[in-house]
Amino acid sequence: MERTGAARWTWPAAFLGCVAAAGMESLRLGKDVNWDLQNYHFYNAFAWIHGRLAHDVAPAMGQTFHNPLADLPFFAMVQAGLAPRTIEFLMAVPVGVAAFFLLRLLATVFPRGTPDRAGWIAIAFAIGVTGSAGRGVIGSTMNEWPCTALVMAALATLVPAIGERPTAARL
Repeated sequence: MERTGAARWTWPAAFLGCVAAAGMESLRLGKDVNWDLQNYHFYNAFAWIHGRLAHDVAPAMGQTFHNPLADLPFFAMVQAGLAPRTIEFLMAVPVGVAAFFLLRLLATVFPRGTPDRAGWIAIAFAIGVTGSAGRGVIGSTMNEWPCTALVMAALATLVPAIGERPTAARL
C-alpha cells in the first residue's frame, strides 16, 4: 500500500531535520582547532594527494600512517575555498545521518502499538544524540561520526530484518 499525504514526507523531513540540527550544533560549537587537525589530519590528506608520503618521513610521527581517506572531505573543502562556517556545517552532515538512522532504528525497536511509543523514542533519541563523547566532536575532523553513520545505517537496515521470516525473494 502506497503512503499518501503527510506520511510520505515524514522520513525525508526527519532526515533534513537531523542534518539541519547537527549543522546548527556544529556552528554553535565553532571552528575546529583540535591538536590532531593541526598535527596530521590536514597534512595526511595533502601528502596522499600530492605524493609526499614517500618523501616526508613521519612528520606527524605515528599518525602519519593513519589512512587519509577520512580526511579528504575536509581537505577538499578547504582547498576549494569554502567559507569556514560552510565547512563547519557540512562536516556535521555525518552526525545528522547517524541521528536519522538512530531514529529509524528506534522506530523499529519501539513498534507501533507500544504504549507511550513517542515518549520512549524521544527519550532514547535524546540519550543517543547528547552523549558527551560524540557531542564534543560534532563537525570536527576527528572522524568518529562518518563511521558511526555507517554503523547506524547498517543497524537500521539489519534490525528490522531480524524479525522477518526469510522468503525466496530475500534469499
